[in-house]
Amino acid sequence: MIILIGECGSGKTSILNELIKNGYSKDDVVCLKTDQSIDDVKEKAAELGFDAENIKSFYIFVPAEERTKRMLSRGDSIETIQMRMKIDSEKFKGAKETADFVIKNEILEEAVNEIIKLDRG
Repeated sequence: MIILIGECGSGKTSILNELIKNGYSKDDVVCLKTDQSIDDVKEKAAELGFDAENIKSFYIFVPAEERTKRMLSRGDSIETIQMRMKIDSEKFKGAKETADFVIKNEILEEAVNEIIKLDRG
């Protein structure tokens, strides 16, 4: 199981879609909107029969300026973006330290390939 975590505009959904194209099922990948749930998701997944050793969390890192550009390109308003960025700065404090891996998502294909490589060890 893969857990994807990252601020708004980091590309979690795009990565999820690419992973599904590369053979992962929707049940194998979870996207989180806050870092506080990683341990809860891992615990619940283990209860459902997933091997705890094989549950890996990935913090998707994208600089704020790039995330802003992405949100603008998908049609989010400046007000919405500013609000989300402020909320995310609090919600994701310490997320890099909480996740098993940090993936920089500058080029989608490279980020997806890195996740697959780290997941499959």
